[in-house]
Amino acid sequence: MSTYREISPAEAYAARSKVRLVDVREPAELTGELGRIPDIENVPLGALADASKGWDRSTEIILVCRSGGRSTTAARMLVQAGFGRVANMTGGM
Repeated sequence: MSTYREISPAEAYAARSKVRLVDVREPAELTGELGRIPDIENVPLGALADASKGWDRSTEIILVCRSGGRSTTAARMLVQAGFGRVANMTGGM
């Protein structure tokens, strides 16, 4: 079975134009003190299973959240759903 990998914030930012970058925080969190990565896609964790049904499973996906907990959960979910190129941004925002 496939698994996800951990990447640094610098690696995630550098790859942002070549991957699907998904922030799994709630929309209200994107305007808080931590801000957001420019042009990141916001799909709250609770909506990820439904939203990802139409995604290309071969596309590389990097998941981001506040501290790394929700994005870890999201990474596991996507791997279980058959996505093969999944990464979690270690430590979150």
